[in-house]
Amino acid sequence: MIIEIEGYQIKAFVSGKKCTEGKLQWQMKKVMEHIGDDQHFVSLFCHLFDYEEIVYSDETEADYVIDTDIHRVYKPVYG
Repeated sequence: MIIEIEGYQIKAFVSGKKCTEGKLQWQMKKVMEHIGDDQHFVSLFCHLFDYEEIVYSDETEADYVIDTDIHRVYKPVYG
């Protein structure tokens, strides 16, 4: 499963095992509880939940997006 993480000065893709939108929301909240800013979100998210950061590309289609600015997880729509 590929997840795009975006926010203020963050644009990253991570890869890991498949999970639900609800579980991703819970994981995002856990990481946000441990950090004061978004700068370390990706590395802590990967460390805590066994994801791996992958090369960012505009051509990659994510299964879900985690938006750290609005604290939301959603399924993207590609045209």
